[in-house]
Amino acid sequence: MSVKMQKSSNITLGMSTETQRRKDAKTQRGATLRPKALSFLCAFASLRLCVSVLMLRVPVSILMPSVSVLILMLSIIVPSLWAASPRQAQLFFEAGDYPQASDQYQQLLQTDLSDWQKATVNYNLGTILLKEEKWNEAIHEFEIASETPNLSPLLQQRLAVNTALAMLMISKEESTAKRIKSTFDAISFASVTNCHLEFAEGAKTCTPAAEITSLFDAVNQLKAAFVEHHPLQSLDLPTAYMVALTEEPLTEATLANLEQMHQKLHDDRGLTYLQKAKKLKISSDSIEARMLLEMALNAIDKPEGKQRDIESILNDVIDKEALALQLNRLEQQRADKDRPLTFSSEIQKETSQIADQFLQQALVQQKSDFNNDAGKLSFSPPWEEIIPLFSSGQQAATQAQKMLDSQDYLGAASFQIEALRKWKEALAKLHAKKTNPEQKKEEQSFNTLLKTLQEMEDDDKSKPILISPSTSLGKEKPW
Repeated sequence: MSVKMQKSSNITLGMSTETQRRKDAKTQRGATLRPKALSFLCAFASLRLCVSVLMLRVPVSILMPSVSVLILMLSIIVPSLWAASPRQAQLFFEAGDYPQASDQYQQLLQTDLSDWQKATVNYNLGTILLKEEKWNEAIHEFEIASETPNLSPLLQQRLAVNTALAMLMISKEESTAKRIKSTFDAISFASVTNCHLEFAEGAKTCTPAAEITSLFDAVNQLKAAFVEHHPLQSLDLPTAYMVALTEEPLTEATLANLEQMHQKLHDDRGLTYLQKAKKLKISSDSIEARMLLEMALNAIDKPEGKQRDIESILNDVIDKEALALQLNRLEQQRADKDRPLTFSSEIQKETSQIADQFLQQALVQQKSDFNNDAGKLSFSPPWEEIIPLFSSGQQAATQAQKMLDSQDYLGAASFQIEALRKWKEALAKLHAKKTNPEQKKEEQSFNTLLKTLQEMEDDDKSKPILISPSTSLGKEKPW
């Protein structure tokens, strides 16, 4: 079965006995699901049923004119009460009633679905959030789906493209070098998954898809605007590296500029990695050169030995895990499989060391929150939620380390994504305590009550106790 989407919202279904001839990927990528791709989807279903997937193409002109988001509709032929939910969700989505469509998918997640089916539902939830311009929430759903092992090439590609799109929209609102680099990395990964999909469909070569090209054009515009206001030589060294890592391909001029900045700033951290990258650039091994630049940035950007607060430590853990994942994905692209690099494994070990610091600092912080210097019991962050979330992320990171050591890079990536998601959730819980005005009011009210009780007790202690059997005994204080 082939499923073809028109430019409108209509979906046309038709039977075909042979694979359609390949069309120009620049105009057709994402518009056609070929029989070979569909067979992959059915192969990954855990039920002994063929899971057909309907792709609904939705132009996102409000975001980027040439990029579309796709809803993957599960149509599972089973005699169950929830079999109609995917269809209902599809109808709500087509009608633009995103809250109702989202509600249908949330209900669907409460049913007995296979991991692959849950991943598809999470993808659809994220895509709805993308249409609602809730970028971070969309990325969260895409990350949950991405944790599922052995996803079909189609679903991997759509997750990567939509994640990159959400990150691009965040970067448009907050155009920092770090945001732009993260977006560039996400688009690069989307390009890789697009090639995997094409190869799965029988292609011999990989042609850049139009939507990937559009995403690269958009992030390059953001980078150009940033560099226009912040020339490379005016930046600090870590930021200069972030800007350089958004360059594709890397140029010798950029590498030479970075080397000059090292000399000017008398900063040798990471310089060895940079010099190796320059040599590799000459030999045209651009992927390994990029990995070396990532390692140079890591060496430059390491926090100094001073005491840091718990939020800084958690942010550092997240950054390190993101770097380990990026290096893992670059390693998967290297052609020289007989000479695997250990960069991702090295950063993963650094991540574990910093994670241990977080737990130690969390214990100190809990004690401080429980009984502060003024002797008042105060509301603390929800440690009963933060610690389990962080520990779950730490367990996932430990599994990722084991898989990296055994060179199971795909398996490691799933656990790295899970660790990142858990730690981001823990960070959100930590932020919520600081920004929740109602909680602050409760804390102030509670501390005011404690202060009043303390004052009353001190007042009682300061006065002589005079008890008259006939008047005072048995009477309560006025408060």
